[in-house]
Amino acid sequence: RIQSGSGGIIAVSYEARKRGVTRQMNSQEARKQCPEILLVQVPTAFGKADLRIYKSAGDEVVSLLSRRAGCCEKRSVDEVAIDITAESERLLRERSWEEDLLPAAKRASHLANSALSRAAAGVSRDDTRKGHAGQQQQQQQ
Repeated sequence: RIQSGSGGIIAVSYEARKRGVTRQMNSQEARKQCPEILLVQVPTAFGKADLRIYKSAGDEVVSLLSRRAGCCEKRSVDEVAIDITAESERLLRERSWEEDLLPAAKRASHLANSALSRAAAGVSRDDTRKGHAGQQQQQQQ
């Protein structure tokens, strides 16, 4: 945690963003905007933020995901794109949609009582296999 100083901001939480803090601010400006903000000093090298530990952790995540995904692409220090088509097809082949997958998805969903969740629950196994085109067909009906 930083008690004082005027270093640059390299990452901003959603909560701080709501209070008007941006990456373009220095720590003093961020404190004026959001007095209760918690600032954390990252390691530095050559006078700049040293993000090697974050990059290394990101590489480990990509390695783990690529073991199950058909294609895994690291897009930034905190963003990965994965193709889960093959794994999804395997699950749909091997497990019961109605008795296993759909109830598990409902239990795990943070949207369990939302309109979006109720709409998703109406998607059939065939619609799921059709992907976006199947969803568009269902919306038109």
